[in-house]
Amino acid sequence: EGKGVSTLADGSAIVTGDFQGAGVDLGDGVPRDAANWAAGVSPASFSAFTQRFAPDGAVQWVRTSVAPLQPVSDTAGFAVSALSDGSAIIAGSFQGVGVDLGDGVPRTSASGGAYGGYSVFTQQLLDVPQPPAAPVATAGDARAEVTVAALAGGAVTAYRVTATRGGAGCTITPPATACTVTGLTNGTAYRFTATATNAAGTSSASAESNAVTPAKSPTLAVTVLPSRTRLVSGEQMRLRVRVRNTGSKPATAVTACTTLPANLVIIRRNGARRSGRTLCFAQGRIAAGAQRISYAVVRAVSDRSVRRTLRATARSAAATPARVTSRPVVIRIAPRAARTPVAG
Repeated sequence: EGKGVSTLADGSAIVTGDFQGAGVDLGDGVPRDAANWAAGVSPASFSAFTQRFAPDGAVQWVRTSVAPLQPVSDTAGFAVSALSDGSAIIAGSFQGVGVDLGDGVPRTSASGGAYGGYSVFTQQLLDVPQPPAAPVATAGDARAEVTVAALAGGAVTAYRVTATRGGAGCTITPPATACTVTGLTNGTAYRFTATATNAAGTSSASAESNAVTPAKSPTLAVTVLPSRTRLVSGEQMRLRVRVRNTGSKPATAVTACTTLPANLVIIRRNGARRSGRTLCFAQGRIAAGAQRISYAVVRAVSDRSVRRTLRATARSAAATPARVTSRPVVIRIAPRAARTPVAG
């Protein structure tokens, strides 16, 4: 006899009640005997049951109470409330000695288990979690970070992420919501599924994530290229800054900068942003294997012989490392030679 029912948003339902008799099939094809029935103990006893129905009406699972052979043993569920995580709260009553309500703990009802000495019970029956929503993946270098939306209810102890190609995976332990799958092959597309696990078991797999293709991160190499390394005071030269993308992914929003040492005066900066003695060139997107060159024109000014060091840096919105510094280049500046008077 069903005495309580509660439905979930997906159309499934949880029913509780009691049964008596021998060989009773509660919809899952398994014959069950109510407490004491097979032994012929009188009076006939009732046993509590709780079962879950899928949206199509199929029985997904059945739980029943257990009691040892005794003259008095009755259990019944009267009300049920289904929670969003798939578990259910059951309220009912029992009488008897050593009654197991499904958690392995023997209990004795009021009046020492005597007939008519009922006790009430409330219990939570944990269901295997529903499948999580499709995870979201982000590609990295031979890896992918995968995020799984947490299921409501808080009963999930772990989420397992698995690549549909190759089977690589990682485990998320709540309250974390993401993990990194390593050992992937750059240039190969991957999708991922996720399962949720609680004390009752593991869910079926989620729908597949978006497809991602791991690739080596863009890596920049910056070089400062003076048109010559020896100058006389007053001479001009073209100073170039070259940035190469040596990775296998495009580098975006690339900026290359150089700070001019003393004795070099900026004559033309060709669109570079200037801050004091620093020139920064916006080079935009640089494809894998490509390079960009920017330049400025400078003039040497010195009344003595000096050595000056040139360096450049580069940054990208998606580069590893994010900042690259060039190897130093040394230039020499000599003073202009004094003119020798001509005797007349």
